[in-house]
Order: sequence, then structure tokens, then C-alpha cells
Amino acid sequence: MPESPAGFATMALLLERLLSAVEGLRSDLAAAKAAPAAAPEFEKLLDARGAAALLGMSESWIYQRVEASELPHVRLGHAIRFERSALLAYARGERGQQGRVVAFSQKTR
Repeated sequence: MPESPAGFATMALLLERLLSAVEGLRSDLAAAKAAPAAAPEFEKLLDARGAAALLGMSESWIYQRVEASELPHVRLGHAIRFERSALLAYARGERGQQGRVVAFSQKTR
């Protein structure tokens, strides 16, 4: 503990700054809790024709790369769709998840 008046003044100033920072964080937290969460934005999926146009390739090239599991795609049942952002990443040479299947629940009669 500081024993001089200057030491007490320094400690008081540091405490004041700390309390001010804590109050700022509290108000930021309260504002974040009050604000509604933004809904995620989903991009429109492309079909093979759209993917081919985006990449400047033929539809047959697209299907060949899908069958070889080289091109990122999503299977929706029997349909094959492509995320624009994933295709652009592929074109830049970024390789990640190549394909995923989205199963539909079967209808009950």
C-alpha cells in the first residue's frame, strides 16, 4: 500500500479508471443483450448451369468434378447444388469440404 499522498492519488486515479472501464463494459453488455440477434443470411444455391457460368466451364466439367469429389457441392436428395462462395474459394485454390449430403425426411402415409 502506498503511504504517501502522491501514492494514494495514483491509486485513486487507477481505481477510477478501472471502475469507468467496468461501467463501460456493463453498458456494452446490456446493449448487446437488448439488441435482437441478426438472422443468418443464406445464399442462394446454384445449379450446375449456374456453377458452370460462374466458373466459365461446361456443365459436363462441373458434373465430372462432382463425381470425382473435387468440386464443393451439396446434394439435396438427388439434386446437386453449389454455394457461390464455395465455388469462388475453389477457383482461388482453397480446398475444404468437398461435398455434403442433406437428407430429406421421408413422408409418412
